[in-house]
Order: sequence, then structure tokens, then C-alpha cells
Amino acid sequence: MGDTNDSAPFERFNIDVNLLLIPGILLVIFVVLMIYKLLKNESNKKKLREEKKIKKQGKKEKKKM
Repeated sequence: MGDTNDSAPFERFNIDVNLLLIPGILLVIFVVLMIYKLLKNESNKKKLREEKKIKKQGKKEKKKM
């Protein structure tokens, strides 16, 4: 049978996993913040559209009077 290699895959490349941990966490935080900003921006746009509709309806009602 073939040789079995019990070492973890990252040990073959001599990379310290702790060196990858901090940039990985920072990358995840960055992505989450970008998604949050995007969603917040979309909700603000939606609120502005609704406010404009309300203002237009108010102006139409004033013109009718």
C-alpha cells in the first residue's frame, strides 16, 4: 500500500497559520462592513424615494384645493 502522510497540508508549505489568521479576519471584517454599507445605502435610497412620493402627493392635494 502507499505511504500515508499524517501531517496537515499547510505544514508541507512551511506557512505559519497564525500569520494568515490576522489578514483573514481583517478581510472578513472588511467584506462584512462593505455589505453593511451597501445595504444601508440602499435602505436610505428607498426612504428618500418614499419621502419624495409623499411630498408629491402633498403638492397635488394642495393644487386641488
